[in-house]
Amino acid sequence: MNYHSLFYFKKVAELQHLTKAAEELYVAQPSLSRSISSLEDELGVKLFDRVGKNIVLNDYGRIVLRHADVIFKEEEAIRSEIADYKKEGAKVVRLSMRAGTQHLAELLSGFVKIHPDIKVSTLQGYVPKEDFDKLDFTIFARNRKKNDPGEHLLYTERVLVALPIDHPLASHKSIDIHELENQRFLSLSKGNAMRDLLDEYCRNAGFEPNVFIECNSAETVRKTLRLGGVISLVPEISWGGISTDTTVLRPLSQPEGKRYLYLSENNKAYLSDSARLFKAYMLDYFRKLEKDFAKVSRTPFYKH
Repeated sequence: MNYHSLFYFKKVAELQHLTKAAEELYVAQPSLSRSISSLEDELGVKLFDRVGKNIVLNDYGRIVLRHADVIFKEEEAIRSEIADYKKEGAKVVRLSMRAGTQHLAELLSGFVKIHPDIKVSTLQGYVPKEDFDKLDFTIFARNRKKNDPGEHLLYTERVLVALPIDHPLASHKSIDIHELENQRFLSLSKGNAMRDLLDEYCRNAGFEPNVFIECNSAETVRKTLRLGGVISLVPEISWGGISTDTTVLRPLSQPEGKRYLYLSENNKAYLSDSARLFKAYMLDYFRKLEKDFAKVSRTPFYKH
C-alpha cells in the first residue's frame, strides 16, 4: 500500500465515479482502475460495489476511507508544523470567545505582557462555518457538565436572578423559579446559552418566560441591568459584578442554577508552539479566577 494508491482511492471514494476522478487527478482512467484493483488485491477485499454503470463505496471501502482521512490529515499537520517552524516570526493564535467576554481584555493584556512577540486574533459571537477550522481555540458555555475530547472545563458558576432593589422579591434570600412566572424578563436572544437556560427553567416549572426586552449583546444586557428596573438571569462569574445601587442579585433555590465555561481546542489542526503557550496561560488564568472568586463569593448576597 503506497501513498499514491491511497490518494487515488480517496478521490474515487469521494466522487464514486471513475471517469470524474480520473479527470480531476489528470490520469488515464485505465491507470486509475488498475491502481484501485491493485489496492483491493493487496487488502483482499473489494472496496466498491458496482450498481449498473456506477460504483458505490461499500463497508470495506468506508473503513479504508476513514483511515485514509487520518493519514492525509497527519500529512497536512506535518506540513503545517514545518511551515510554522520556518516562519517563526509570524506567530498568530486565533481565539473565538462565545462566552465569558468580560474576561477577554484582562486575559489578552496579561498574555501579551509575557509573550509580546505572539499575536492573538479574537472573534466574538457567531463564527461562520468556513472560518471555524481556522481557529485554535473556542471559549463557550454549556448548561450541563459534559467533557468532550479536546475540551477543558474552565469553571462552574451559579446562575443568579438580577432584580431591581425595590422589587418585592429583592427581600428574599433566594428565589424559586415559580415566583418569576408573572415577571417580565430582559434576556438575550434565542439560541444563546443564557436564553436557553431561562426557557428551560421556566418550561420545567410549567410556564413560558415573558421576555419583553430581547437583544443579542451580553454587554447591552449588563448595561441595562445596571440601570435597574428589569429582571434577568445572569451568570455569576462570566458577567462580572452586576449589583449596583439599583440592582441586587439573588441565587435560585429551585432549580439550583449552574452553568459551565469550557475551552475547546481545534483537534483537526496542528497547534503551534504559540498556541500551546496561550492554552497554558488561559488554563492558569481561569484556575486563578475561579479560586479568587470562590473567596469573594463567601460573602452572602442577602442584605437586610
